[in-house]
Amino acid sequence: MVEFALVAPLALFLLYVVFEMGRAGYDYNFVASGAREGARAAVAAQESSKSAADVQTDVVSAVKRGLGGGIAVDSTVHAYTGVACPNSTLGMATIYMSPSGSTAPGGSANPYVTVEVCYTYQPWVDLVARVVGNHLTLDSKTVMKTEY
Repeated sequence: MVEFALVAPLALFLLYVVFEMGRAGYDYNFVASGAREGARAAVAAQESSKSAADVQTDVVSAVKRGLGGGIAVDSTVHAYTGVACPNSTLGMATIYMSPSGSTAPGGSANPYVTVEVCYTYQPWVDLVARVVGNHLTLDSKTVMKTEY
């Protein structure tokens, strides 16, 4: 009985950690899928000569589809600066894209499109959150060539 009292808290903690890391890995798969789908949408949109605003709308829609609806998405596309997730919101996915603004991807000036999706994951189990931190930033970046 004494042995159980000594081992049970450690075993439960390890069980919680495995549960949370499994959940984080599951969410990361959706984040990576969202980045891939967003980059594909940007490449496909440049082939149809859409405006930069239409390209960004297509990217947001594709990222939402890639995330599977389980993760909230900030519908503003931010400029990709090369710094991983400069300002992500807790519990919400943020989209970074290059080229951004009024510049559409494609052509000799912009032969690559970069889409990065950042998601700030928050553990459900408070004990795990105290050990690994209040949140983990999950991010995935996809770079695709726009010219063939």
